[in-house]
Amino acid sequence: MAALTGNLQKIIDFCQKNLLRKKAEISEEKLTKLRKGLLNRLETDISTRIENSLHELIKIDLEMEQQRHQVGRQTSELAPQEPENSNLVNRVSKFLRGDNHQTIQLKPTQKSIEFFNHKDIKGKLLILGEPGAGKTTELLSLTKDLIQRALKDETAPIPIIFELSTWKNDQPIRDWLIEKLSEIYQGIPLAVAEQWIDNQQLIPLLDGLDELGLERENKCIVALNQFLASSFQPGLVVCCRREEDEQAQEKLEQLNGAIYLQPLSDDQIQGYLQSLRRLSIWNNTIINEPSLLELCRKPLFLNLLVVAYQGRAIKNSSELFEAYIEKQLNNPSLQGTYPPGKSPSQKRTLHYLIWLARKLEAEREPEFLIEGMQPTWLESTKQKIVYRVFLGLMLGLMFGLMLGLMFGLMLGLMFGLMFGLMFGLEWLMLGLIFGLMLGLMFGPMVGPMVGPMVGLLNVIQHFTLRLILYLNDDIPWNYAKFLEHAAKHRFIQRVGGRYRFMHDLLRKHFAQMPLS
Repeated sequence: MAALTGNLQKIIDFCQKNLLRKKAEISEEKLTKLRKGLLNRLETDISTRIENSLHELIKIDLEMEQQRHQVGRQTSELAPQEPENSNLVNRVSKFLRGDNHQTIQLKPTQKSIEFFNHKDIKGKLLILGEPGAGKTTELLSLTKDLIQRALKDETAPIPIIFELSTWKNDQPIRDWLIEKLSEIYQGIPLAVAEQWIDNQQLIPLLDGLDELGLERENKCIVALNQFLASSFQPGLVVCCRREEDEQAQEKLEQLNGAIYLQPLSDDQIQGYLQSLRRLSIWNNTIINEPSLLELCRKPLFLNLLVVAYQGRAIKNSSELFEAYIEKQLNNPSLQGTYPPGKSPSQKRTLHYLIWLARKLEAEREPEFLIEGMQPTWLESTKQKIVYRVFLGLMLGLMFGLMLGLMFGLMLGLMFGLMFGLMFGLEWLMLGLIFGLMLGLMFGPMVGPMVGPMVGLLNVIQHFTLRLILYLNDDIPWNYAKFLEHAAKHRFIQRVGGRYRFMHDLLRKHFAQMPLS
């Protein structure tokens, strides 16, 4: 019945999280092993995201200013800090103080982790910027530094990035963090995730507050303030677009400071283009198009322009994304995932990417896990009916086979004993031998089938869903290979077993494109 009503996965998840959950004590040795394993995985994942980031190709140090009025708590001035020796140059910080927003020019600082570590910030920071300004990249850089600290110091908390777009209305932040930590990093039991959160052994780094929409954003801010006020936290960072932050009625009053990533200056844009020997783009195109100049003040769009510009007029972000997609699809150096002549056509590639982007937008999920597809991805009534009927048939066949084996074995033993008692010792011995043979033959099959029942149900559900989506031409049969194909074209990046579009704005652009 659950299969036919589409609630099978919900029932399975409920049983796994509640009925099957154990409260066993976890040894310090196991906790240490889990911590080390998680940190090593985080280090790999964050390094991969940074290396594959579109922003990583922009070697420009962004200017930042502190905007204390963006958070609810007012503290004393930050003292100017001398920069450390590094390859980063010209990162400038300006600090605003008090309600009058008076600007105080400070000396250059090295990284955002210096703001995070400052005694007045205490690890509670808001990162603001315009779309494409590099907020997530700045968050990744901060996470990488915090991971290095945690690897060297066993007492340092573990930094983990969470996507706020997956937060559910009215869900306590503590419960959401525990749920997402165990869901994303499946080797971490719920009991361990709960212990780490309650013992302040994690630093949540929260991206995409602006993805919630204004109403949900206000509710989430209230939940964040309650979470921070109810328990001591070693740190918490939130990323948000400036405009959405200013429109919100609620303020992150439990945070201690905010930094704003400023747009690129004319000198920074020209210097970058000159270093690539592409200054002609500035002289012949950007300088003559005010709208394009404003786009290029954001690192994402400046990078896209350098990659995609082929002399065609570009006036807005949509045209820039179109030029980038066309350039990447036709770049011969980005082929090779499929054998020659076997790769999907450009039209088919775009169709699959547009469909995936639309689903992620609808589900409010920034990342995609092939095994994580749900029946909610089915659109038409016909698809849903076919899914339920096919799933019901598969489950009926499976249970019929299992029950047939089990009851056949039981009946064989029962009648063997009965006829043995009725017709003599010879028949009794024959019945027992026959029953033993059946047990040896079918026991190894029945046992493993009964044990991992929940896992088998998930496999059947997933197979049925993918088959229907494939037959409807929504996804390719070998989805993993196609996603690697898309990653090679720099539309998608792979992080562990999960996939995400190269940038949220690129995902949104694909989602708005018409399906062929």
